[in-house]
Amino acid sequence: MAAIRTEIENTLLLTRKELESSYQAAYLCDHGCGCEFIENQYTFIKAEIEQIDKNILERQGQIDGLII
Repeated sequence: MAAIRTEIENTLLLTRKELESSYQAAYLCDHGCGCEFIENQYTFIKAEIEQIDKNILERQGQIDGLII
């Protein structure tokens, strides 16, 4: 279980870093670029990540309850 938890945590960390990096690159692009609505996409994706984090914590509690 610890290996699975570590793998999920590492994936989330890398995803957050990539999201922030991509947001900055898109934010600084020229006017008229296809990413002009990046703020909405960024907000949506951040909300999804927060929901996934919440789900992981809930599942983690359920798994911990089974192990004890």
